[in-house]
Amino acid sequence: MVLERRLGGRIYERTQAGDEIDWGEITAWDPPEDPWILKTPPGAAEYTMYRDSPG
Repeated sequence: MVLERRLGGRIYERTQAGDEIDWGEITAWDPPEDPWILKTPPGAAEYTMYRDSPG
């Protein structure tokens, strides 16, 4: 999986044949304070990712 770590960045999978399969787009990005949100293709779930914090 490839994560373009920026607002508007893509998240995609690259197959062994070199094809790219889109998983979504980052719609919110303000590390490390805020989570990032992944916009997925129509009909798919929306994910909010949080950074793990020690303690």
